[in-house]
Amino acid sequence: MNKNDNKTLPLKYSDLPSHKYFALDPPEILYHYTDIKGAFEIIKSKSLWLTKIQYLNDKSELSLSIDNFGQVLNKLSSKIKDNDKKKFLYEYHHQLKSFEFTNLCVASFCENGDLLSQWRGYGKSGKGISLGFTSKIFERDFPKNKVFLRKCVYDLWQQEEIITDLIDNLLKSYEICSPEISDSSKTTRKDLIGYFNTLFLGVAPTMKNMHFSEEKEWRVILPQVKYTDKDFFATNLGERLIQYYNLDFSIKEKENYDFLKEIVIGPSDNQRLIGDAFNTHLYKNKVRCNTIRYSQIPFING
Repeated sequence: MNKNDNKTLPLKYSDLPSHKYFALDPPEILYHYTDIKGAFEIIKSKSLWLTKIQYLNDKSELSLSIDNFGQVLNKLSSKIKDNDKKKFLYEYHHQLKSFEFTNLCVASFCENGDLLSQWRGYGKSGKGISLGFTSKIFERDFPKNKVFLRKCVYDLWQQEEIITDLIDNLLKSYEICSPEISDSSKTTRKDLIGYFNTLFLGVAPTMKNMHFSEEKEWRVILPQVKYTDKDFFATNLGERLIQYYNLDFSIKEKENYDFLKEIVIGPSDNQRLIGDAFNTHLYKNKVRCNTIRYSQIPFING
């Protein structure tokens, strides 16, 4: 196979007209909600855990996109007259089920740094921290792996449009590829599956249930991490096991690390003491952060 041949395939994110829904310019600051212990560890290690998607709280993660693919395929199938193409698409949808345990890792962010539902869900009922990351940090070149910063899509029609574009581009690529391996100068249809998997896994985590739309979530996505990757781990958090990828921000920096823009202290009864402790922690770890501010949501004990 000619290693440059895959460039002729329409399998870049920009080849999807619907990329306008998820591949947008992000806000300057995106907020990651966590507890005090988690926030301290992020600052100390100058890194962020990207959780393997199957370990997130929402059990419908990833399966929503796979189900959407099947539903849209059923709608379009009557318009596909070529039986070989139709068989190929249904076989591909069937193999999507194998993604149940794929090493697709994500980290979640919110556009709002002081949101009640986020404090309740991720900030220890308000006794937590919202870390305001500078979104440009995710444009850096991380060794070995490419991370994508994507806006989540909640609208059902937009999700259907994305899946339709994916199927359309898969068909276009199918027509370009050689059906047999015998011609070594061309990308084969077997090769195509691997290329398209990367495209699909970079888009699938952006599709979320419409009931979570208040979160205005953005995600950092790392598709298909290898088990042999030195930054991929499994750990016991006490209550549960998780697998994660450790995304290191300190690679190109030696001091005055600049990945945080601001910190929001959750609505607890001792905000000022927590803020003061974070000031010290930032200074000791040489992490530059312009602002520490305090949640304006009234504290509710318990």
